[in-house]
Amino acid sequence: MARCRLVPPDTVKLELSDGDYLIVKKRLTFGDSRRLMQAARDETKDVMKAGIVLLAVYLVDWSLVDFAGQALPIRDATETELEATLAQFEPAAVREILDAVTTHDDAARAAADAEKKTRSTAIAS
Repeated sequence: MARCRLVPPDTVKLELSDGDYLIVKKRLTFGDSRRLMQAARDETKDVMKAGIVLLAVYLVDWSLVDFAGQALPIRDATETELEATLAQFEPAAVREILDAVTTHDDAARAAADAEKKTRSTAIAS
């Protein structure tokens, strides 16, 4: 039987300080990965660009609010819109968000590598 090679739209919740959280993609698609690779190549021009792109490809939603307690819209935001929103945050908050997503990305890559090895071993058997 053929294996479905589409990436399911699963999400995970990443906890932040003060009860805030991020909803991020569990796994990236090929298109998302291409955006990250392009940003890495362009990083020499703008160091922050790679971080913004990492957040843009993973972020689905979050619990963050404005001064009035209203949700800050992030769902389907462009990189430019995300960057404009983040520009208003405290630097420590942006670092916390980026650290959480980077840690998730590292874990997702490790899980994908382990899955590939398991699949390769099963095929070779």
